[in-house]
Amino acid sequence: DAEAVAALAPYFDETDEARGQVIGTALESICHTYTEDDPLCPDRNITNCLSGGVCNLVSQGFLFNAPTADFAIQNRGGCRTDILAGEITYGSVFDILPFANTYVLLCDTFFSVAD
Repeated sequence: DAEAVAALAPYFDETDEARGQVIGTALESICHTYTEDDPLCPDRNITNCLSGGVCNLVSQGFLFNAPTADFAIQNRGGCRTDILAGEITYGSVFDILPFANTYVLLCDTFFSVAD
C-alpha cells in the first residue's frame, strides 16, 4: 500500500542511516555454519559441523558482559549469517542477530546444569 510506505518512509530513512554506522572491523571472515565446501570455514575441527564461529563469538560476547557467569549459551538458530572481513556496522549486527535477544543470568549448580 503506497500510503503505508509513504507514512513509514521517514522511519526507514532513519534506520538505514543507523544501519550504516560502522562500529568495528573484522580482520578476517567468521563463518556462521560449518559446511564441507564453505571457504570461510576451512577448519571444521574447531567446533562441530552444526555451529560456526559466529555463534561462538556471540556467546563469548554474552559471557564478557556477564563477568560472574561461568559459561554462556547461544542457540545456533539465533545467529543468521557470516561476519565478513572488513567493516562491521549496526546493520550487519542486526543481520547476524535479527531477534530481540534477552540475557538471562541463571544461578544454579554445576550438577543441575550437567543433568
